[in-house]
Amino acid sequence: MYNWYDGRSDVKRKEMPFFVMYELSDASVGSALCWRGVVFWPGAGGGFDRLANGAWDCRAITAADAGRQVYGIAVSYDPPLAMRLDPSTALWSSAVVEDLTKAVAVLCIVLLIFDLRIAGERRRTAMVVGVGAGLVVTLELLGGNAIGGWWPYSGGNDGLTHEGYGHIVLDAAVRGDWREALRGNETVYWHMPGLRYVRALGSVFFGDTSFGFLTIVLAVPAAFYLLFRTVLPVRMALIMAAIFLVFPISSPFGFSFLSYIDLFQRGLGEAIAYAAFLFALVIYLNAAGRDFDGILRSALWANALLALALFIRPNLGPGTIVFLVGYFLFIAARAKGKPHRRGTRLPAIGVGPVS
Repeated sequence: MYNWYDGRSDVKRKEMPFFVMYELSDASVGSALCWRGVVFWPGAGGGFDRLANGAWDCRAITAADAGRQVYGIAVSYDPPLAMRLDPSTALWSSAVVEDLTKAVAVLCIVLLIFDLRIAGERRRTAMVVGVGAGLVVTLELLGGNAIGGWWPYSGGNDGLTHEGYGHIVLDAAVRGDWREALRGNETVYWHMPGLRYVRALGSVFFGDTSFGFLTIVLAVPAAFYLLFRTVLPVRMALIMAAIFLVFPISSPFGFSFLSYIDLFQRGLGEAIAYAAFLFALVIYLNAAGRDFDGILRSALWANALLALALFIRPNLGPGTIVFLVGYFLFIAARAKGKPHRRGTRLPAIGVGPVS
Protein backbone atom coordinates (compact mmCIF):
# COMPACT_ATOMS: atom_id res chain seq x y z
CA MET A 1 0.00 0.00 0.00
CA TYR A 2 3.01 2.31 0.16
CA ASN A 3 3.17 5.04 -2.49
CA TRP A 4 -0.39 4.23 -3.62
CA TYR A 5 -2.39 7.42 -3.95
CA ASP A 6 -5.73 8.32 -5.46
CA GLY A 7 -5.51 8.78 -9.21
CA ARG A 8 -3.05 5.92 -9.75
CA SER A 9 -5.75 3.27 -9.68
CA ASP A 10 -9.53 2.97 -9.99
CA VAL A 11 -9.41 1.38 -6.52
CA LYS A 12 -9.12 4.12 -3.92
CA ARG A 13 -6.61 3.57 -1.16
CA LYS A 14 -9.13 4.19 1.62
CA GLU A 15 -11.65 1.89 -0.04
CA MET A 16 -9.39 -1.07 -0.75
CA PRO A 17 -11.08 -4.36 0.24
CA PHE A 18 -9.35 -6.27 3.03
CA PHE A 19 -10.05 -8.87 5.67
CA VAL A 20 -9.04 -9.51 9.26
CA MET A 21 -8.78 -12.99 10.73
CA TYR A 22 -9.01 -13.91 14.42
CA GLU A 23 -7.94 -17.43 15.38
CA LEU A 24 -9.75 -18.30 18.59
CA SER A 25 -7.59 -20.26 21.03
CA ASP A 26 -8.48 -22.16 24.20
CA ALA A 27 -7.21 -19.19 26.23
CA SER A 28 -9.76 -16.89 24.54
CA VAL A 29 -12.75 -18.88 25.81
CA GLY A 30 -14.81 -16.62 28.06
CA SER A 31 -13.72 -13.50 26.20
CA ALA A 32 -15.87 -11.61 23.72
CA LEU A 33 -15.17 -10.65 20.11
CA CYS A 34 -16.66 -7.25 19.26
CA TRP A 35 -17.04 -5.76 15.83
CA ARG A 36 -18.73 -3.23 13.59
CA GLY A 37 -19.32 -4.24 10.00
CA VAL A 38 -19.49 -7.77 8.58
CA VAL A 39 -17.84 -10.91 9.97
CA PHE A 40 -18.14 -14.56 9.03
CA TRP A 41 -18.36 -16.77 12.11
CA PRO A 42 -17.85 -20.55 11.80
CA GLY A 43 -21.20 -22.34 11.94
CA ALA A 44 -22.49 -25.87 11.91
CA GLY A 45 -21.44 -28.26 9.16
CA GLY A 46 -18.18 -26.46 8.39
CA GLY A 47 -19.82 -23.37 6.93
CA PHE A 48 -19.85 -19.74 8.06
CA ASP A 49 -22.61 -17.51 9.34
CA ARG A 50 -22.66 -13.94 8.01
CA LEU A 51 -23.11 -11.54 10.92
CA ALA A 52 -23.55 -7.82 10.20
CA ASN A 53 -23.49 -5.08 12.86
CA GLY A 54 -24.29 -1.48 12.01
CA ALA A 55 -22.96 -0.47 15.43
CA TRP A 56 -20.57 -2.07 17.90
CA ASP A 57 -21.81 -5.43 19.22
CA CYS A 58 -20.11 -8.41 20.86
CA ARG A 59 -20.40 -12.18 20.88
CA ALA A 60 -19.07 -14.43 23.62
CA ILE A 61 -16.40 -16.98 22.72
CA THR A 62 -17.39 -20.47 23.86
CA ALA A 63 -15.47 -23.72 24.16
CA ALA A 64 -16.98 -24.83 20.84
CA ASP A 65 -15.29 -21.86 19.13
CA ALA A 66 -11.76 -22.83 20.25
CA GLY A 67 -9.54 -23.55 17.27
CA ARG A 68 -11.87 -21.83 14.82
CA GLN A 69 -11.17 -18.80 12.66
CA VAL A 70 -13.41 -15.74 12.44
CA TYR A 71 -13.09 -13.44 9.41
CA GLY A 72 -13.95 -9.77 9.24
CA ILE A 73 -14.59 -8.62 5.66
CA ALA A 74 -14.35 -5.00 4.50
CA VAL A 75 -15.78 -4.50 1.03
CA SER A 76 -18.53 -1.89 1.12
CA TYR A 77 -17.18 0.21 4.03
CA ASP A 78 -20.76 0.87 5.13
CA PRO A 79 -20.12 0.80 8.00
CA PRO A 80 -16.29 0.60 8.09
CA LEU A 81 -14.98 -2.65 9.55
CA ALA A 82 -13.57 -2.47 13.08
CA MET A 83 -12.82 -5.38 15.44
CA ARG A 84 -11.47 -5.84 18.94
CA LEU A 85 -11.15 -8.59 21.53
CA ASP A 86 -12.54 -7.92 24.99
CA PRO A 87 -10.48 -10.30 27.16
CA SER A 88 -11.97 -12.40 29.90
CA THR A 89 -11.08 -11.68 33.52
CA ALA A 90 -8.54 -14.51 33.51
CA LEU A 91 -6.93 -13.30 30.27
CA TRP A 92 -6.88 -9.68 31.44
CA SER A 93 -5.36 -10.70 34.79
CA SER A 94 -2.68 -12.69 33.02
CA ALA A 95 -1.73 -9.65 30.90
CA VAL A 96 -1.60 -7.42 33.99
CA VAL A 97 0.64 -9.90 35.82
CA GLU A 98 2.93 -10.07 32.77
CA ASP A 99 3.23 -6.27 32.62
CA LEU A 100 3.87 -6.02 36.36
CA THR A 101 6.55 -8.69 36.11
CA LYS A 102 8.29 -6.71 33.39
CA ALA A 103 8.09 -3.53 35.47
CA VAL A 104 9.55 -5.29 38.53
CA ALA A 105 12.36 -6.75 36.39
CA VAL A 106 13.25 -3.28 35.08
CA LEU A 107 13.16 -1.86 38.61
CA CYS A 108 15.48 -4.63 39.83
CA ILE A 109 17.95 -3.79 37.06
CA VAL A 110 17.91 -0.12 38.12
CA LEU A 111 18.47 -1.09 41.77
CA LEU A 112 21.43 -3.26 40.76
CA ILE A 113 22.98 -0.30 38.93
CA PHE A 114 22.58 2.27 41.72
CA ASP A 115 23.75 1.92 45.33
CA LEU A 116 20.86 3.17 47.47
CA ARG A 117 23.10 3.29 50.55
CA ILE A 118 24.56 6.50 49.14
CA ALA A 119 22.29 9.51 49.62
CA GLY A 120 23.07 10.99 46.22
CA GLU A 121 22.32 7.71 44.50
CA ARG A 122 18.81 7.65 45.97
CA ARG A 123 17.99 10.93 44.29
CA ARG A 124 19.45 9.74 41.00
CA THR A 125 17.55 6.46 41.22
CA ALA A 126 14.27 8.28 41.84
CA MET A 127 14.96 10.56 38.89
CA VAL A 128 15.80 7.67 36.56
CA VAL A 129 12.71 5.69 37.59
CA GLY A 130 10.50 8.77 37.29
CA VAL A 131 11.79 9.73 33.86
CA GLY A 132 11.59 6.15 32.64
CA ALA A 133 8.01 5.76 33.86
CA GLY A 134 7.08 9.05 32.23
CA LEU A 135 8.56 7.96 28.90
CA VAL A 136 6.69 4.65 29.00
CA VAL A 137 3.39 6.37 29.83
CA THR A 138 3.94 8.91 27.03
CA LEU A 139 4.60 6.18 24.46
CA GLU A 140 1.59 4.15 25.55
CA LEU A 141 -0.73 7.19 25.48
CA LEU A 142 0.41 8.00 21.95
CA GLY A 143 -0.71 4.54 20.86
CA GLY A 144 1.12 1.99 18.75
CA ASN A 145 3.07 -0.91 20.20
CA ALA A 146 6.59 0.45 20.72
CA ILE A 147 6.97 -1.05 24.20
CA GLY A 148 5.34 -4.31 23.11
CA GLY A 149 7.76 -4.72 20.25
CA TRP A 150 6.56 -3.16 17.00
CA TRP A 151 5.35 0.29 16.01
CA PRO A 152 3.37 0.10 12.73
CA TYR A 153 4.13 2.89 10.27
CA SER A 154 1.32 4.70 8.54
CA GLY A 155 1.19 4.85 4.78
CA GLY A 156 2.31 7.94 2.92
CA ASN A 157 5.63 8.59 4.68
CA ASP A 158 9.19 7.33 4.17
CA GLY A 159 9.37 5.19 7.31
CA LEU A 160 8.26 2.12 5.35
CA THR A 161 11.02 2.77 2.79
CA HIS A 162 13.76 3.10 5.42
CA GLU A 163 12.58 -0.05 7.19
CA GLY A 164 12.48 -1.92 3.88
CA TYR A 165 15.98 -0.80 2.93
CA GLY A 166 17.22 -2.00 6.32
CA HIS A 167 15.76 -5.45 5.64
CA ILE A 168 17.38 -5.50 2.19
CA VAL A 169 20.78 -4.68 3.70
CA LEU A 170 20.43 -7.36 6.37
CA ASP A 171 19.17 -9.96 3.88
CA ALA A 172 22.17 -9.34 1.62
CA ALA A 173 24.56 -9.58 4.56
CA VAL A 174 23.01 -12.89 5.69
CA ARG A 175 23.44 -14.26 2.16
CA GLY A 176 27.08 -13.19 2.20
CA ASP A 177 26.57 -10.61 -0.55
CA TRP A 178 28.52 -7.85 1.19
CA ARG A 179 28.77 -5.73 -1.95
CA GLU A 180 24.99 -5.44 -2.14
CA ALA A 181 24.73 -4.99 1.63
CA LEU A 182 27.14 -2.05 1.57
CA ARG A 183 25.43 -0.62 -1.51
CA GLY A 184 22.27 -0.34 0.58
CA ASN A 185 19.89 -0.82 -2.36
CA GLU A 186 21.03 2.47 -3.93
CA THR A 187 24.11 3.04 -6.06
CA VAL A 188 23.67 6.77 -5.51
CA TYR A 189 21.99 7.63 -2.21
CA TRP A 190 18.67 9.40 -2.47
CA HIS A 191 17.06 8.84 0.93
CA MET A 192 18.77 9.24 4.31
CA PRO A 193 21.88 7.16 3.51
CA GLY A 194 22.95 5.95 6.94
CA LEU A 195 19.54 5.14 8.39
CA ARG A 196 19.19 1.87 6.46
CA TYR A 197 22.38 0.52 8.05
CA VAL A 198 21.22 1.56 11.53
CA ARG A 199 17.91 -0.22 10.96
CA ALA A 200 19.72 -3.32 9.67
CA LEU A 201 21.99 -3.36 12.74
CA GLY A 202 18.97 -2.92 15.00
CA SER A 203 17.33 -5.95 13.39
CA VAL A 204 20.44 -8.03 14.15
CA PHE A 205 20.14 -7.40 17.89
CA PHE A 206 16.38 -6.85 18.32
CA GLY A 207 14.77 -8.73 15.43
CA ASP A 208 11.55 -7.38 13.89
CA THR A 209 10.85 -4.96 16.71
CA SER A 210 11.25 -1.21 17.24
CA PHE A 211 13.48 -1.65 20.32
CA GLY A 212 16.74 -0.67 18.62
CA PHE A 213 15.30 2.51 17.11
CA LEU A 214 13.41 3.30 20.33
CA THR A 215 16.53 2.92 22.48
CA ILE A 216 18.34 5.61 20.51
CA VAL A 217 15.30 7.91 20.54
CA LEU A 218 15.06 7.59 24.33
CA ALA A 219 18.67 8.80 24.53
CA VAL A 220 17.65 12.24 23.21
CA PRO A 221 16.47 13.52 26.64
CA ALA A 222 19.79 12.38 28.14
CA ALA A 223 21.68 14.27 25.43
CA PHE A 224 19.75 17.46 26.17
CA TYR A 225 20.27 17.09 29.92
CA LEU A 226 24.02 16.56 29.54
CA LEU A 227 24.20 19.58 27.26
CA PHE A 228 22.35 21.73 29.81
CA ARG A 229 24.45 20.30 32.64
CA THR A 230 27.60 21.37 30.81
CA VAL A 231 26.63 25.05 30.69
CA LEU A 232 24.11 25.40 33.55
CA PRO A 233 23.86 24.53 37.28
CA VAL A 234 22.37 21.12 38.07
CA ARG A 235 19.01 22.50 39.25
CA MET A 236 18.55 24.64 36.15
CA ALA A 237 19.64 21.77 33.92
CA LEU A 238 16.98 19.55 35.48
CA ILE A 239 14.32 22.23 34.98
CA MET A 240 15.25 22.64 31.30
CA ALA A 241 15.26 18.85 30.81
CA ALA A 242 11.82 18.63 32.46
CA ILE A 243 10.49 21.33 30.13
CA PHE A 244 11.87 19.38 27.17
CA LEU A 245 10.20 16.17 28.35
CA VAL A 246 6.83 17.46 29.49
CA PHE A 247 5.83 20.67 27.70
CA PRO A 248 5.04 20.54 23.96
CA ILE A 249 4.83 24.33 23.56
CA SER A 250 8.28 24.48 21.98
CA SER A 251 7.64 21.66 19.48
CA PRO A 252 7.91 23.96 16.43
CA PHE A 253 11.50 24.71 17.47
CA GLY A 254 12.46 21.07 18.05
CA PHE A 255 12.71 21.56 21.81
CA SER A 256 10.09 19.01 22.81
CA PHE A 257 10.42 15.29 23.28
CA LEU A 258 7.05 14.82 21.58
CA SER A 259 8.62 16.11 18.35
CA TYR A 260 11.17 13.30 18.46
CA ILE A 261 8.49 10.74 19.31
CA ASP A 262 6.58 11.94 16.26
CA LEU A 263 9.67 11.38 14.12
CA PHE A 264 10.03 7.92 15.64
CA GLN A 265 6.38 7.16 14.86
CA ARG A 266 7.01 7.98 11.22
CA GLY A 267 10.21 5.92 11.09
CA LEU A 268 12.44 8.88 10.22
CA GLY A 269 16.08 9.22 11.21
CA GLU A 270 16.17 12.79 12.53
CA ALA A 271 16.00 11.69 16.17
CA ILE A 272 19.06 9.44 15.78
CA ALA A 273 21.01 12.09 13.88
CA TYR A 274 20.19 14.86 16.36
CA ALA A 275 21.05 12.64 19.33
CA ALA A 276 24.48 11.88 17.81
CA PHE A 277 24.98 15.58 17.05
CA LEU A 278 24.08 16.64 20.61
CA PHE A 279 26.32 14.02 22.23
CA ALA A 280 29.19 15.18 20.00
CA LEU A 281 28.61 18.75 21.16
CA VAL A 282 28.62 17.63 24.81
CA ILE A 283 31.94 15.83 24.31
CA TYR A 284 33.44 18.90 22.65
CA LEU A 285 32.37 21.22 25.47
CA ASN A 286 33.61 18.89 28.22
CA ALA A 287 36.98 18.45 26.50
CA ALA A 288 37.87 22.14 26.78
CA GLY A 289 39.52 21.77 30.19
CA ARG A 290 41.61 18.70 29.37
CA ASP A 291 45.23 18.46 28.30
CA PHE A 292 46.14 18.32 24.64
CA ASP A 293 46.09 14.51 24.33
CA GLY A 294 42.80 14.36 26.22
CA ILE A 295 41.29 16.85 23.80
CA LEU A 296 42.40 14.72 20.86
CA ARG A 297 40.87 11.57 22.35
CA SER A 298 37.60 13.36 22.99
CA ALA A 299 37.64 14.87 19.53
CA LEU A 300 38.03 11.42 17.98
CA TRP A 301 34.75 10.25 19.56
CA ALA A 302 32.98 13.55 18.90
CA ASN A 303 33.96 13.58 15.24
CA ALA A 304 32.83 9.96 14.86
CA LEU A 305 29.41 10.97 16.23
CA LEU A 306 29.29 13.95 13.88
CA ALA A 307 30.07 11.61 10.98
CA LEU A 308 27.18 9.35 12.06
CA ALA A 309 24.81 12.32 12.34
CA LEU A 310 25.85 13.60 8.92
CA PHE A 311 25.60 10.14 7.33
CA ILE A 312 22.04 9.77 8.57
CA ARG A 313 20.92 13.36 7.98
CA PRO A 314 23.15 15.20 5.48
CA ASN A 315 21.35 18.51 6.10
CA LEU A 316 23.30 18.71 9.37
CA GLY A 317 26.34 19.50 7.22
CA PRO A 318 26.39 23.28 7.89
CA GLY A 319 26.23 22.81 11.67
CA THR A 320 28.87 20.09 11.52
CA ILE A 321 31.24 22.31 9.55
CA VAL A 322 30.76 25.17 12.04
CA PHE A 323 31.74 22.97 14.98
CA LEU A 324 34.69 21.44 13.14
CA VAL A 325 36.02 24.88 12.20
CA GLY A 326 35.67 25.94 15.83
CA TYR A 327 37.49 22.79 16.92
CA PHE A 328 40.31 23.44 14.46
CA LEU A 329 40.76 27.00 15.73
CA PHE A 330 40.69 25.75 19.33
CA ILE A 331 43.37 23.17 18.61
CA ALA A 332 45.45 25.81 16.87
CA ALA A 333 45.21 28.07 19.92
CA ARG A 334 46.10 25.27 22.36
CA ALA A 335 49.11 24.35 20.24
CA LYS A 336 50.30 27.96 20.34
CA GLY A 337 49.79 28.56 16.64
CA LYS A 338 51.29 25.23 15.55
CA PRO A 339 48.45 22.74 15.15
CA HIS A 340 49.30 19.16 15.97
CA ARG A 341 49.11 16.90 12.90
CA ARG A 342 46.72 14.49 14.53
CA GLY A 343 44.56 17.38 15.69
CA THR A 344 44.27 18.85 12.21
CA ARG A 345 43.38 15.50 10.63
CA LEU A 346 40.55 14.62 13.02
CA PRO A 347 38.00 16.99 11.42
CA ALA A 348 38.23 14.82 8.30
CA ILE A 349 36.37 12.13 10.27
CA GLY A 350 33.45 14.43 10.95
CA VAL A 351 32.99 15.46 7.33
CA GLY A 352 33.87 12.01 5.94
CA PRO A 353 30.30 11.17 4.84
CA VAL A 354 30.27 14.21 2.56
CA SER A 355 33.00 12.70 0.45
